[in-house]
Amino acid sequence: MQLITAAGISEAWLSALRYLDNNGREAWDLAVEMLDPQAAENPQIRSQLDSELARRGLQTVETVAATIFPESIWRTSQGDRDRFYERYLRINRKMRRFPGNHHGTYFERLIRWPPGVDSTNNQLESVIKRLQREFRHGGSRLRVVYDLAIFSPGNDTRPLGFPCLSYVNVKVEDGRVRMTAHYRNHWFIERAYGNYLGLTRLQRFIAAQANLGVGEMICISGHAEVDKSPTRLLASIAHE
Repeated sequence: MQLITAAGISEAWLSALRYLDNNGREAWDLAVEMLDPQAAENPQIRSQLDSELARRGLQTVETVAATIFPESIWRTSQGDRDRFYERYLRINRKMRRFPGNHHGTYFERLIRWPPGVDSTNNQLESVIKRLQREFRHGGSRLRVVYDLAIFSPGNDTRPLGFPCLSYVNVKVEDGRVRMTAHYRNHWFIERAYGNYLGLTRLQRFIAAQANLGVGEMICISGHAEVDKSPTRLLASIAHE
């Protein structure tokens, strides 16, 4: 396993991309740790990546991030979590009409689990309420048992495609929410930066709702790969 550590999203992603480019453009069990998930993004790195994604006809960083945590919907939900979830599911019904969303989104699985059945559980809300109960009101404080499932063995039988994100583990250390996410496969230009952004937004949301701080975030890619040559992208970032 290779561990790459950096302060924030932009630097962590760029360091991982450079590592991959220098090591055959793929790696197994690549762990990328963001020490400060609240750190501001590097606008030059983000801008050059979005330009490269547009040139390739791929989704923007923001679009990818929204599949994990729809920041714009939360911002306009007046701080009401129930309203937030309801609005997202209503919009998601329309999103599912597009081929790329046929199997759903990550955030949908976080708030409606398991997939494919009528009776479902809001995993995200359950985690928030447990954290509130245990840390705000003096509960047992188990610290390490707040898991969010994405991959569903009974439903996800395709060898490739959605969901690449398998699970998210939330734990609390010294009053701060730490997060670990595991991807079975990760495309580092098309998806990784947006995934990191969405995960850190999810982490900040959970922490804020539970009145806790924000700790480190680690993303483990079971298989990490650079999709097509990154030479042009890396050169444009270096030029900035």
